[in-house]
Amino acid sequence: MVDIRMMAVNRFRAEEIRRLVLIVKKEAATRNRPITTIDPIIRKVRQIYPTLSYRDRFDYSQTALRIILGEATAPSYQSTLFAHL
Repeated sequence: MVDIRMMAVNRFRAEEIRRLVLIVKKEAATRNRPITTIDPIIRKVRQIYPTLSYRDRFDYSQTALRIILGEATAPSYQSTLFAHL
């Protein structure tokens, strides 16, 4: 029973972080600015989830930044492959 609750909590947290990533990326695209630091993400978390504790806000922001920076736009080997075609 505890495992099911933990799975639900983790799924809820993952959904909140996914939503945060989408919102932050959309805002950065409209402002035409890259996301390289955690500061704008923390500001957005404070707006979206005002009831979260500081620790949770920082954790959400850290995870979102890791996801955003980890997404590759296009691997270099693909662009060189297309250049040779």
